Amino acid sequence: MISYIRKVLRDAKIGHVKVDFHGHNDRGLSVWNAISAIAAGADRIHGTALGIGERVGNAPMDQLLVNLKLMGWISNDLTKLYDYCRCSFSVCCLIQ
Repeated sequence: MISYIRKVLRDAKIGHVKVDFHGHNDRGLSVWNAISAIAAGADRIHGTALGIGERVGNAPMDQLLVNLKLMGWISNDLTKLYDYCRCSFSVCCLIQ
């Protein structure tokens, strides 16, 4: 789908338009689908704190970032990721 949209944009001479991917976690495939969207040329990937979102949730940003780092696709410093996850967890009232 992303590759097709990219082609349509190029053919319409509006290739500068950015393509976003906003997936949900149906069947537990949100991280894989987000990575596939990046590989296909998506400019931005939507993710949420700990995957929390409507229906079955969205791509968990923490898992997406770790996978992208392990794949060598990003070089971001993830040392604060644990703190981010813990804070998100706390804010969502999941810590008793």
